[in-house]
Amino acid sequence: MKILIIKFAALGDVLRTTPLLTALKRRYRGCSIDWLTHKGSLDILKNNRLIDRIYTYSKETAARLRSKNYDILISLDKDRAALQAAGRIGAKVKKGFTAAAGAAIAAFDKDSRYACRLGVDDDLKFRKNKKTYQQISFEQAGVVYKGQSYIYEPDATDKRSVERRLAGLGLKKASTKIGITTGAGSGFCGKSLPEDYYIRIIERFSENADMQILLLGGPKEASRNRRMLKAVGPKVIDTGCDNSISEYAAIVGLCDIVLTGDTLTMHLGIALKKQVVVFFGSTAQQEIDLYGRGIKLLPRVRCSPCYRKRCSIGERCMREITPKRIIRAIERFI
Repeated sequence: MKILIIKFAALGDVLRTTPLLTALKRRYRGCSIDWLTHKGSLDILKNNRLIDRIYTYSKETAARLRSKNYDILISLDKDRAALQAAGRIGAKVKKGFTAAAGAAIAAFDKDSRYACRLGVDDDLKFRKNKKTYQQISFEQAGVVYKGQSYIYEPDATDKRSVERRLAGLGLKKASTKIGITTGAGSGFCGKSLPEDYYIRIIERFSENADMQILLLGGPKEASRNRRMLKAVGPKVIDTGCDNSISEYAAIVGLCDIVLTGDTLTMHLGIALKKQVVVFFGSTAQQEIDLYGRGIKLLPRVRCSPCYRKRCSIGERCMREITPKRIIRAIERFI
């Protein structure tokens, strides 16, 4: 039995698709599973013990895969190139998304009709849907979701390197470590708190000698993090904004509690079984499964979720999730 999964991006979505591997391996004993993805997602998948072979997408690669004659193809990405590849690669059974006329997306079979409707029916996606992403993607693949975990393991060399570097910055093994990520991807608005909120949260927990704050972020958060470090001084450990994905995951792995929006950091925290406090604004919280190890903080504004790239009311949803609410949530895990 040969199975191909097509899932390109975003990184968090690729990571939360990995629970599907466990279900497929259990249902189809002895099967081999290949995964077609973008180059940028390789760090998320490369150490995954349940994937037999990872292919990086190109037109040439997709053309070569046409002759593989898979038994099952599972297409879970709405990227146009992914949809076209799904339509052209040979398989006895095809499930998930395929390209329709124009820019439309269609379902290969009835199992993906609900997922397709979520993409065009805002009332269903924003208000009526109660299913997590995992439940939806498992339905598309024709298997049953029973709380299967994310599958991810940071590179061992990167873990050791990160541990040495942060120990040199004063990280103590015995402390309770709170990781705070200050930014989010550029896809949607309403995913990052006001800067002064982060500062107030840091000041609250840095008063305790048994706690340490790890400031997290990527290249897009570099200037923001510099401003906050200037405001809070030596109260936090600056983990840097130029880490690789694997190094960043290793840093998240050192945390006990992670404060984040609906970001890759959230998915890494879930994958690494951390206590996660997540605030939501523009995206649908019901699609996120925290596996009983997290708290969701939701705004009290009628326009959330909206999935907008820009907000006309100054991201009121983020201002509604106050430092007081966040501090209380974090304290529940301490």
